Amino acid sequence: MNYYRWGSWLFLLGSSFFTFDAIGLTLEELTFSSSFYLIGCILFTLGCICFILDAQ
Repeated sequence: MNYYRWGSWLFLLGSSFFTFDAIGLTLEELTFSSSFYLIGCILFTLGCICFILDAQ
């Protein structure tokens, strides 16, 4: 079992949840802070995808 790969997938799942939360927050009320939160979550999710590609 490759723990690095499992950890990468779980990290992607968690960061995706944060991204969906940030999308909901931004749709409710667009503020300077919520837009930075959304951008940060999207970048974090993209970084997790890069880790998964490296684990393959």
